[in-house]
Amino acid sequence: MLWLAGPAFAQTPLSLTQAIDDALARNPSLAAARASTRQAQAETRIVRAEWMPRINFSEAWQRSTQPVSGFGTLLNARQFSAADFAVDRLNHPGAVDGFSRRLGISQIVFDAGHTRAAVTMSSRRANIADARVSAAMADLALRVTQAYGRQAAAQSAAEAAGAAFAWAQEDLARAESRRNAGTATDADVLAMSVHAADMRQRQLQAESDIITARAALNQLMGAPTDRVLTVVLPPMTSAVPELNGLVAEAHKARPELREADQAVAMAEAGLRDARGGWLPTVAAGAGYEWNGLSYATRDSAWTVGAELRWSLSTGGAEAARVSAAKAAVDAARAAREAVRSAIELDVVTARQQWLVAQARTNVGRLSVDEARESQRITRQRYAAGLATVRDVLAAASAELAAEAQRTANDVDAVTAWAALQRALGRAAFTPIQ
Repeated sequence: MLWLAGPAFAQTPLSLTQAIDDALARNPSLAAARASTRQAQAETRIVRAEWMPRINFSEAWQRSTQPVSGFGTLLNARQFSAADFAVDRLNHPGAVDGFSRRLGISQIVFDAGHTRAAVTMSSRRANIADARVSAAMADLALRVTQAYGRQAAAQSAAEAAGAAFAWAQEDLARAESRRNAGTATDADVLAMSVHAADMRQRQLQAESDIITARAALNQLMGAPTDRVLTVVLPPMTSAVPELNGLVAEAHKARPELREADQAVAMAEAGLRDARGGWLPTVAAGAGYEWNGLSYATRDSAWTVGAELRWSLSTGGAEAARVSAAKAAVDAARAAREAVRSAIELDVVTARQQWLVAQARTNVGRLSVDEARESQRITRQRYAAGLATVRDVLAAASAELAAEAQRTANDVDAVTAWAALQRALGRAAFTPIQ
C-alpha cells in the first residue's frame, strides 16, 4: 500500500474521490455541457408540441380608402347597403374603419410522418447531448486524476528533496570537521556544498511545482486556484480485472456507443421522413370572427375547413432524398461498428497499461528500500573513513532517483487505473480493490 503525505504548508487533505466529485459538481465546462442538454430537451418539447392543435387569436383595426378594402370591410361587418352599389361609391368609398377579432384552431391531421420523424430526431439529439455530458464527465474524471497525480508527485519530490537537503547539510558539516582534522580536503567540502545547494534547489523547484499542480487541480474543481490542499494517492493492490467482463461493461456503458446508437436512430428517422415526401399532407381548421365598423359594434361569422396538399418534384427530388437518407443510415451503422471496435481496443490497451504500471510500482518500492539501505551503509562507511565523498554523493543521488521513480510509478498506476475507468465509461473514480 502506498500513501503520499502532503508538505508541511498544505492545510486541507483531499482524497481523489472527493476531488472528482467536486469537479463533477462544479466544473464550468461540464456545467455548459449540461446546459446544452437541457436546451436540446427543451427543443424536443417544442417539436413534440406540433402534435397538438394550435390556437390563434388576433385583434385588428384598419382605416383605408382602398376600394376593395372598403367593400370587404362593409360586407364583413354586414353594413353593406344598396347605396354602396353605386359606381362612384364603389370607386370612391372614402375612408372606412374596420375592426376585426379572430379566434381559430388548426390541426395537422396527416403529414406523412414528418412530425413524427422530427420528434424522433430531436429526441435523439437530446440523447446525444446527454451522452456527450457522460463522456465529458468521464474525461473530466481522468483529467482530475492526472492533475491529482501531478500534485502528489510534486509533494513527494518536495519531501524527498527536503530530506536529502537535511542529510546534505549533515554531510557538509561532517566533511568540514574532517577537513579541519586533516582527513578530508577542500575539494571534499566543496563537493558537499554543491550537493547541498543542489538539494535545496530541487526542494524549491518541487514546492513551486506543488503550487502549479494545485492551481490546475483547483481549476478543474471549479475552486479558487490558490486554495491550499494536500493530496493522498489511493492504495494499490494486485487485483487483475477480467478482460471479457470489462469489454462487456464498456459496450453497455460507454457514452460514445450510446451516441452512435442515437445517430443510427436519427438516420433511420430521416429515412422515414424522406419516404414521406411521396405522400400528401392533410390539415383541418375552424375559426370564429367578429367584424364591425366600430370597436363595440360587430357582427360574427364562423369558418370550418380542411386542406389536402400534395407536392411532387418533376426532377426526382423525392427519390434523391430517399437515396441520400439510405446512405446516411448505412454510414451511421458503419460508424457505430467502428466505435464498438474502438471501445474494445481502448479497454484492452487500458487494462494492459494498468497491469504494466502495477508491476512497476512493486519494483519502485523495492528499489527505494535498496537505495535507502545502500545510503545508510555508505554513510556509516564514510563516517568510519572507509568510503569517499564521491561514494556518499552517489548513494544520495541514487536514493533521490529511486524515490522519484517510485512516486512516478505510483502516479502512473493511479492514472492508468483512471484511464481504465474512462475506457469502461465510468464517470467516477472507482477505488482500486
